Amino acid sequence: MPFVNIKITNEDVTPEKKAALIKGATQQQS
Repeated sequence: MPFVNIKITNEDVTPEKKAALIKGATQQQS
């Protein structure tokens, strides 16, 4: 699985939102 680097610029993003973004990014890679 390729490494996906997600940079969050909005400090208000919760860990749940980060997890959702990472999950979505990894799903798009496959």
